[in-house]
Amino acid sequence: MHVDTHTHHVPLSYIARVSEDPKRFEATVAQTSSDTYEMVPSFWSSARFASRYRFAPPYYDWQARVDHMDSTGIRAAVVSANQALNYAWAPLEVAVEVAQLVNDDLAEGAKRFPGRIHGIASVPLQDPDAAVREATRAIDELGLRGIQVLSSIEGANLANAGLEKLFECVAGLEVPLFIHPYGALNHERMTPHFLVNVIGFPTEQAMAAAGLIFEGVLDRYTNLKVFLGHGGGSFPYLLGRIERGMQAFPDLMSTQRPFRDYLDQIFVDTLVHDDAALKYLIETLGIERVMFGTDWPYWMQDTDVLERVERVMTTLGHDVFSLSDTASRLFGPFDLGDPIQDGQS
Repeated sequence: MHVDTHTHHVPLSYIARVSEDPKRFEATVAQTSSDTYEMVPSFWSSARFASRYRFAPPYYDWQARVDHMDSTGIRAAVVSANQALNYAWAPLEVAVEVAQLVNDDLAEGAKRFPGRIHGIASVPLQDPDAAVREATRAIDELGLRGIQVLSSIEGANLANAGLEKLFECVAGLEVPLFIHPYGALNHERMTPHFLVNVIGFPTEQAMAAAGLIFEGVLDRYTNLKVFLGHGGGSFPYLLGRIERGMQAFPDLMSTQRPFRDYLDQIFVDTLVHDDAALKYLIETLGIERVMFGTDWPYWMQDTDVLERVERVMTTLGHDVFSLSDTASRLFGPFDLGDPIQDGQS
Protein backbone atom coordinates (compact mmCIF):
# COMPACT_ATOMS: atom_id res chain seq x y z
CA MET A 1 0.00 0.00 0.00
CA HIS A 2 1.04 3.61 -0.49
CA VAL A 3 2.63 5.98 2.00
CA ASP A 4 1.41 9.48 1.15
CA THR A 5 4.30 11.71 2.19
CA HIS A 6 2.72 15.05 1.27
CA THR A 7 -0.63 15.80 2.89
CA HIS A 8 -1.85 18.75 4.93
CA HIS A 9 -3.98 19.33 8.02
CA VAL A 10 -5.45 22.22 9.98
CA PRO A 11 -6.10 21.49 13.68
CA LEU A 12 -9.61 22.14 14.91
CA SER A 13 -7.91 23.53 18.03
CA TYR A 14 -6.31 26.24 15.87
CA ILE A 15 -9.65 27.09 14.25
CA ALA A 16 -11.17 27.38 17.74
CA ARG A 17 -8.38 29.68 18.97
CA VAL A 18 -8.73 31.95 15.95
CA SER A 19 -12.46 32.13 16.60
CA GLU A 20 -11.82 33.02 20.26
CA ASP A 21 -9.14 35.65 19.61
CA PRO A 22 -9.12 36.88 16.00
CA LYS A 23 -6.97 39.89 16.84
CA ARG A 24 -4.17 37.74 18.26
CA PHE A 25 -4.10 35.48 15.21
CA GLU A 26 -4.96 38.20 12.66
CA ALA A 27 -7.70 36.13 11.08
CA THR A 28 -11.42 35.57 11.40
CA VAL A 29 -13.33 32.30 11.31
CA ALA A 30 -17.00 31.76 10.52
CA GLN A 31 -18.83 28.44 10.68
CA THR A 32 -20.63 28.28 7.34
CA SER A 33 -22.35 24.93 7.90
CA SER A 34 -22.54 22.26 10.56
CA ASP A 35 -19.07 20.98 9.72
CA THR A 36 -17.40 23.64 7.56
CA TYR A 37 -15.42 26.73 8.57
CA GLU A 38 -14.24 29.67 6.51
CA MET A 39 -11.12 31.51 7.62
CA VAL A 40 -10.22 34.94 6.29
CA PRO A 41 -6.60 35.71 7.24
CA SER A 42 -6.14 39.47 7.42
CA PHE A 43 -2.38 38.95 7.73
CA TRP A 44 -2.17 37.55 4.21
CA SER A 45 -1.85 40.09 1.44
CA SER A 46 -1.87 39.22 -2.25
CA ALA A 47 1.83 38.48 -1.77
CA ARG A 48 0.80 35.37 0.10
CA PHE A 49 -1.78 34.46 -2.55
CA ALA A 50 -4.86 33.34 -0.59
CA SER A 51 -7.62 35.58 0.70
CA ARG A 52 -9.72 32.91 2.39
CA TYR A 53 -9.76 29.23 3.27
CA ARG A 54 -12.71 26.88 3.54
CA PHE A 55 -12.10 23.98 5.91
CA ALA A 56 -14.41 20.98 5.55
CA PRO A 57 -13.90 17.79 7.61
CA PRO A 58 -11.09 16.38 5.41
CA TYR A 59 -8.96 19.33 6.51
CA TYR A 60 -9.31 18.88 10.26
CA ASP A 61 -11.02 15.57 11.09
CA TRP A 62 -8.77 12.54 11.50
CA GLN A 63 -11.58 10.05 10.91
CA ALA A 64 -12.51 11.72 7.62
CA ARG A 65 -8.86 11.54 6.57
CA VAL A 66 -8.50 7.86 7.39
CA ASP A 67 -11.79 7.08 5.63
CA HIS A 68 -10.37 8.75 2.51
CA MET A 69 -7.12 6.81 2.87
CA ASP A 70 -9.02 3.54 3.11
CA SER A 71 -11.01 4.36 -0.02
CA THR A 72 -7.88 5.13 -2.07
CA GLY A 73 -5.49 2.42 -0.93
CA ILE A 74 -3.25 4.68 1.14
CA ARG A 75 -1.89 2.86 4.15
CA ALA A 76 -0.09 5.72 5.89
CA ALA A 77 -0.10 9.51 5.65
CA VAL A 78 2.74 11.84 6.58
CA VAL A 79 0.91 15.01 7.55
CA SER A 80 2.07 18.62 7.88
CA ALA A 81 0.29 21.90 8.55
CA ASN A 82 -0.91 24.22 5.83
CA GLN A 83 1.79 26.83 5.21
CA ALA A 84 -0.67 29.54 6.30
CA LEU A 85 -0.06 28.38 9.85
CA ASN A 86 3.67 29.21 9.86
CA TYR A 87 3.18 32.62 11.57
CA ALA A 88 6.83 33.58 10.95
CA TRP A 89 5.68 37.21 10.67
CA ALA A 90 3.93 37.24 14.07
CA PRO A 91 5.11 37.92 17.63
CA LEU A 92 7.12 34.94 18.80
CA GLU A 93 4.65 33.84 21.48
CA VAL A 94 1.90 33.57 18.85
CA ALA A 95 4.09 31.54 16.51
CA VAL A 96 5.07 29.22 19.35
CA GLU A 97 1.42 28.71 20.33
CA VAL A 98 0.40 27.88 16.76
CA ALA A 99 3.31 25.45 16.32
CA GLN A 100 2.39 23.71 19.56
CA LEU A 101 -1.28 23.49 18.58
CA VAL A 102 -0.24 21.92 15.28
CA ASN A 103 2.24 19.47 16.75
CA ASP A 104 0.03 18.39 19.63
CA ASP A 105 -2.79 17.70 17.19
CA LEU A 106 -0.51 15.72 14.87
CA ALA A 107 0.58 13.65 17.86
CA GLU A 108 -3.06 13.09 18.81
CA GLY A 109 -3.84 11.90 15.27
CA ALA A 110 -0.93 9.46 15.41
CA LYS A 111 -2.10 8.20 18.80
CA ARG A 112 -5.68 7.77 17.63
CA PHE A 113 -4.67 6.01 14.41
CA PRO A 114 -1.37 4.26 15.11
CA GLY A 115 0.43 3.22 11.97
CA ARG A 116 -1.81 5.37 9.79
CA ILE A 117 -1.00 8.98 10.77
CA HIS A 118 2.53 10.36 11.07
CA GLY A 119 3.34 14.02 11.65
CA ILE A 120 5.85 16.53 10.33
CA ALA A 121 6.28 19.24 12.95
CA SER A 122 5.91 22.99 12.58
CA VAL A 123 8.35 25.31 14.34
CA PRO A 124 8.49 29.11 14.92
CA LEU A 125 10.85 30.12 12.13
CA GLN A 126 11.47 33.71 13.27
CA ASP A 127 13.55 32.57 16.26
CA PRO A 128 16.15 29.80 15.82
CA ASP A 129 16.37 28.99 19.53
CA ALA A 130 12.59 28.64 19.83
CA ALA A 131 12.56 26.60 16.62
CA VAL A 132 15.14 24.21 18.07
CA ARG A 133 13.17 23.85 21.32
CA GLU A 134 9.93 23.02 19.51
CA ALA A 135 11.65 20.71 17.02
CA THR A 136 13.24 18.79 19.88
CA ARG A 137 9.92 18.55 21.77
CA ALA A 138 8.08 17.43 18.64
CA ILE A 139 10.51 14.64 17.82
CA ASP A 140 11.68 13.46 21.25
CA GLU A 141 8.45 13.91 23.23
CA LEU A 142 5.65 13.73 20.66
CA GLY A 143 7.19 11.19 18.30
CA LEU A 144 6.73 13.20 15.10
CA ARG A 145 8.86 12.23 12.13
CA GLY A 146 10.17 15.37 10.46
CA ILE A 147 10.43 19.16 10.62
CA GLN A 148 8.71 21.51 8.18
CA VAL A 149 10.31 24.74 7.02
CA LEU A 150 9.39 27.16 4.25
CA SER A 151 11.30 27.89 1.06
CA SER A 152 11.61 31.50 2.18
CA ILE A 153 11.03 33.22 5.50
CA GLU A 154 9.68 36.76 5.34
CA GLY A 155 11.61 37.60 2.20
CA ALA A 156 14.84 35.78 3.05
CA ASN A 157 15.96 32.66 1.23
CA LEU A 158 15.83 29.59 3.46
CA ALA A 159 19.61 29.23 3.60
CA ASN A 160 20.00 32.91 4.54
CA ALA A 161 17.26 33.16 7.18
CA GLY A 162 19.42 32.64 10.27
CA LEU A 163 18.36 29.02 10.78
CA GLU A 164 21.79 27.42 11.17
CA LYS A 165 20.90 26.16 14.67
CA LEU A 166 17.76 24.54 13.31
CA PHE A 167 19.64 22.82 10.48
CA GLU A 168 22.12 21.48 13.03
CA CYS A 169 19.28 20.35 15.28
CA VAL A 170 17.38 18.54 12.53
CA ALA A 171 20.55 16.79 11.39
CA GLY A 172 21.20 15.74 14.99
CA LEU A 173 17.65 14.46 15.42
CA GLU A 174 18.13 12.42 12.24
CA VAL A 175 14.77 13.33 10.76
CA PRO A 176 13.98 14.87 7.35
CA LEU A 177 13.78 18.60 6.72
CA PHE A 178 10.57 19.05 4.72
CA ILE A 179 10.59 22.19 2.57
CA HIS A 180 7.24 23.57 1.48
CA PRO A 181 7.12 26.45 -1.02
CA TYR A 182 6.15 29.86 0.26
CA GLY A 183 6.59 33.49 -0.72
CA ALA A 184 6.89 33.30 -4.49
CA LEU A 185 9.57 35.76 -5.47
CA ASN A 186 8.29 39.02 -7.01
CA HIS A 187 4.83 39.03 -5.46
CA GLU A 188 3.24 41.72 -7.61
CA ARG A 189 4.08 39.95 -10.87
CA MET A 190 2.84 36.66 -9.46
CA THR A 191 -0.57 37.91 -8.32
CA PRO A 192 -2.61 37.37 -11.53
CA HIS A 193 -3.84 33.98 -12.71
CA PHE A 194 -2.69 32.10 -9.59
CA LEU A 195 0.88 32.36 -10.90
CA VAL A 196 2.08 32.59 -7.32
CA ASN A 197 1.23 28.90 -7.02
CA VAL A 198 1.59 27.38 -10.47
CA ILE A 199 4.86 29.16 -11.37
CA GLY A 200 6.08 30.74 -8.14
CA PHE A 201 5.94 27.68 -5.90
CA PRO A 202 8.07 25.43 -8.16
CA THR A 203 10.62 28.22 -8.51
CA GLU A 204 10.70 28.72 -4.74
CA GLN A 205 11.62 25.06 -4.30
CA ALA A 206 14.50 25.39 -6.75
CA MET A 207 15.72 28.50 -4.93
CA ALA A 208 15.61 26.73 -1.57
CA ALA A 209 17.47 23.64 -2.77
CA ALA A 210 20.12 25.62 -4.63
CA GLY A 211 20.62 27.87 -1.62
CA LEU A 212 21.22 24.96 0.75
CA ILE A 213 23.85 23.66 -1.65
CA PHE A 214 25.54 26.94 -2.62
CA GLU A 215 25.66 28.26 0.96
CA GLY A 216 27.36 25.09 2.17
CA VAL A 217 24.54 23.89 4.44
CA LEU A 218 24.61 20.38 2.97
CA ASP A 219 28.39 20.29 3.37
CA ARG A 220 28.21 21.29 7.02
CA TYR A 221 25.51 18.69 7.73
CA THR A 222 26.23 15.77 5.44
CA ASN A 223 23.63 13.59 7.14
CA LEU A 224 20.84 16.17 6.69
CA LYS A 225 18.13 14.78 4.44
CA VAL A 226 16.00 17.32 2.58
CA PHE A 227 12.50 16.54 1.32
CA LEU A 228 11.42 18.96 -1.41
CA GLY A 229 7.65 18.87 -1.75
CA HIS A 230 5.83 19.34 -5.04
CA GLY A 231 8.23 17.07 -6.89
CA GLY A 232 11.14 19.31 -5.98
CA GLY A 233 9.56 22.14 -7.94
CA SER A 234 11.65 23.16 -10.95
CA PHE A 235 14.90 22.10 -9.26
CA PRO A 236 15.17 18.61 -10.87
CA TYR A 237 14.62 20.11 -14.33
CA LEU A 238 17.42 22.67 -13.86
CA LEU A 239 20.16 20.29 -12.77
CA GLY A 240 22.29 20.85 -15.85
CA ARG A 241 22.06 24.62 -15.65
CA ILE A 242 22.74 24.70 -11.91
CA GLU A 243 25.72 22.39 -12.35
CA ARG A 244 27.09 24.60 -15.11
CA GLY A 245 26.68 27.64 -12.86
CA MET A 246 28.80 25.98 -10.18
CA GLN A 247 31.49 25.26 -12.76
CA ALA A 248 31.41 28.75 -14.28
CA PHE A 249 31.31 30.74 -11.03
CA PRO A 250 33.07 28.69 -8.35
CA ASP A 251 34.09 31.82 -6.45
CA LEU A 252 30.40 32.53 -5.79
CA MET A 253 29.75 29.13 -4.21
CA SER A 254 30.57 27.72 -0.77
CA THR A 255 30.58 24.14 -2.00
CA GLN A 256 33.06 21.35 -1.35
CA ARG A 257 31.76 18.58 -3.60
CA PRO A 258 30.66 18.05 -7.21
CA PHE A 259 27.09 19.21 -7.67
CA ARG A 260 25.56 15.79 -8.34
CA ASP A 261 26.91 14.46 -5.03
CA TYR A 262 24.46 16.72 -3.17
CA LEU A 263 21.50 14.98 -4.79
CA ASP A 264 22.05 12.05 -2.44
CA GLN A 265 20.67 14.28 0.35
CA ILE A 266 17.57 15.38 -1.57
CA PHE A 267 14.25 13.54 -1.81
CA VAL A 268 11.10 14.51 -3.72
CA ASP A 269 7.48 13.40 -4.12
CA THR A 270 5.44 12.44 -7.17
CA LEU A 271 3.39 15.65 -7.18
CA VAL A 272 4.21 16.89 -10.70
CA HIS A 273 0.81 16.57 -12.47
CA ASP A 274 2.31 15.10 -15.66
CA ASP A 275 3.38 11.62 -16.76
CA ALA A 276 6.45 12.76 -18.71
CA ALA A 277 7.62 14.94 -15.83
CA LEU A 278 7.25 12.07 -13.36
CA LYS A 279 9.11 9.70 -15.67
CA TYR A 280 11.97 12.21 -15.96
CA LEU A 281 12.01 12.70 -12.19
CA ILE A 282 12.36 8.99 -11.45
CA GLU A 283 14.90 8.39 -14.22
CA THR A 284 17.03 11.37 -13.21
CA LEU A 285 17.00 11.24 -9.41
CA GLY A 286 16.45 7.50 -9.11
CA ILE A 287 13.56 5.62 -7.57
CA GLU A 288 15.45 5.61 -4.27
CA ARG A 289 14.84 9.37 -3.91
CA VAL A 290 11.20 9.62 -5.05
CA MET A 291 8.16 9.08 -2.80
CA PHE A 292 4.41 9.04 -3.30
CA GLY A 293 2.69 12.36 -2.49
CA THR A 294 -0.69 13.94 -3.24
CA ASP A 295 -1.07 17.36 -1.52
CA TRP A 296 -4.47 16.14 -0.28
CA PRO A 297 -6.91 17.74 0.48
CA TYR A 298 -5.89 21.05 -1.13
CA TRP A 299 -6.99 22.41 -4.48
CA MET A 300 -3.63 21.70 -6.18
CA GLN A 301 -3.68 18.04 -5.22
CA ASP A 302 -3.00 15.67 -8.13
CA THR A 303 -6.40 14.09 -8.65
CA ASP A 304 -4.90 11.55 -11.09
CA VAL A 305 -1.88 10.67 -8.97
CA LEU A 306 -2.75 7.03 -8.25
CA GLU A 307 -3.29 6.21 -11.91
CA ARG A 308 -0.33 8.36 -12.99
CA VAL A 309 2.06 6.62 -10.64
CA GLU A 310 0.80 3.22 -11.78
CA ARG A 311 1.26 4.14 -15.46
CA VAL A 312 4.73 5.59 -15.09
CA MET A 313 6.08 2.97 -12.72
CA THR A 314 4.82 0.20 -15.02
CA THR A 315 6.46 1.87 -18.01
CA LEU A 316 9.76 2.09 -16.14
CA GLY A 317 9.53 -1.48 -14.86
CA HIS A 318 9.38 -0.53 -11.17
CA ASP A 319 7.14 -1.98 -8.49
CA VAL A 320 4.70 0.82 -7.71
CA PHE A 321 5.16 0.29 -3.99
CA SER A 322 8.92 0.86 -4.16
CA LEU A 323 7.96 4.49 -3.53
CA SER A 324 6.89 3.38 -0.05
CA ASP A 325 10.30 1.77 0.43
CA THR A 326 11.88 5.16 -0.24
CA ALA A 327 9.57 6.76 2.33
CA SER A 328 10.65 4.16 4.88
CA ARG A 329 14.31 4.88 4.22
CA LEU A 330 13.74 8.61 4.75
CA PHE A 331 11.22 8.69 7.61
CA GLY A 332 11.85 5.33 9.23
CA PRO A 333 9.77 2.15 8.95
CA PHE A 334 6.05 2.20 8.21
CA ASP A 335 3.67 -0.63 9.02
CA LEU A 336 2.30 -1.50 5.59
CA GLY A 337 0.03 -4.35 6.69
CA ASP A 338 -3.75 -4.36 6.86
CA PRO A 339 -5.44 -1.07 7.81
CA ILE A 340 -5.77 -0.43 11.54
CA GLN A 341 -9.12 0.79 12.76
CA ASP A 342 -9.62 3.68 15.18
CA GLY A 343 -8.60 2.64 18.67
CA GLN A 344 -6.95 -0.63 17.63
CA SER A 345 -3.24 -1.42 17.72
